[in-house]
Amino acid sequence: VTVANIQRIHKLPFKNLYFTGCSDYISKKAGLVGNWHTVYNFVDPSRYAFEENVADDAPFVFLGRLDKIKGCHHCIELAKKLNHKLIIAGNISELPHEKAYFENEIKPHIDGELITYIGSVNDEQKSELLGNAKALLMLI
Repeated sequence: VTVANIQRIHKLPFKNLYFTGCSDYISKKAGLVGNWHTVYNFVDPSRYAFEENVADDAPFVFLGRLDKIKGCHHCIELAKKLNHKLIIAGNISELPHEKAYFENEIKPHIDGELITYIGSVNDEQKSELLGNAKALLMLI
């Protein structure tokens, strides 16, 4: 959704429309047009198994939507600098510029050795993946 689209929607006769942002910053910035409320991102920790000890060579994990704003390219750069394995899990956007981001900035680095892409994962797979990771990298 763009600011222009929100402005158009706001001009409609409906006065009971609410918009949401995932942070107070976004809601305040966007709130110049429309009625905005923050709905924070949430993870229910009870759905994931905590592993107190992981192997020294456990991989880093990137888990998220593969949009440029999420910073997967920075995670790849870090993994390469440290020569440490990185597992990338997440969906590839259908938006043309985000597909291009994956094709041009992520895919060329996937070698199945140091950098691995496993696609989208369900909650059970997320729990196992994160439980066996050295760290979750989210360099947004």
